[in-house]
Amino acid sequence: MIDKFEIAIVDLNSSKLFNDMCKRYGQNNHQELKSEVMAILLELPEVKKQSIAENNYIVPYAIQTLRFQVSARNWTSFRKAFANRECLVYLENFEDFDILDTEYKETPIEVEKIKKKIESDMLDQNNKYFYHSRLLNELINNNLNTKQLSREIGIPYTSVRHAIKEYREHLREWLK
Repeated sequence: MIDKFEIAIVDLNSSKLFNDMCKRYGQNNHQELKSEVMAILLELPEVKKQSIAENNYIVPYAIQTLRFQVSARNWTSFRKAFANRECLVYLENFEDFDILDTEYKETPIEVEKIKKKIESDMLDQNNKYFYHSRLLNELINNNLNTKQLSREIGIPYTSVRHAIKEYREHLREWLK
């Protein structure tokens, strides 16, 4: 009898999100990265496998494992085999994933328009995006990532991430 975890592994293998993330992070070695993650998942204790299958969170778990394998801070078996740093791409936060969209590149004129929009939104306290614009401005001016910003200002990470993501969407719509 095939158990739920084996079915989940088969689904993971054909998951578009998982395969795209392997290609994004592993670049030329994406098949090896995918194999390494699959091997790690198969070596998990039975209790953990059962929990993953029952709660249906194999894709997020696999993606987190994948990110750990390519992390510059971890010396993993994948990084030992493929330590060519030019070949690997490490993203600090998941929200950076859609920033690296290759279809859309800002021109210098658009960058100036965006900066002016952020500054005007910061000044108008009745604006819906007053708080959001201030967070994004802090992020840009202090050259921090979202986690560092949330620690520095004492606001929970998920709140900061959500506000910045919402404001970026607003700016994208505003540019159109």
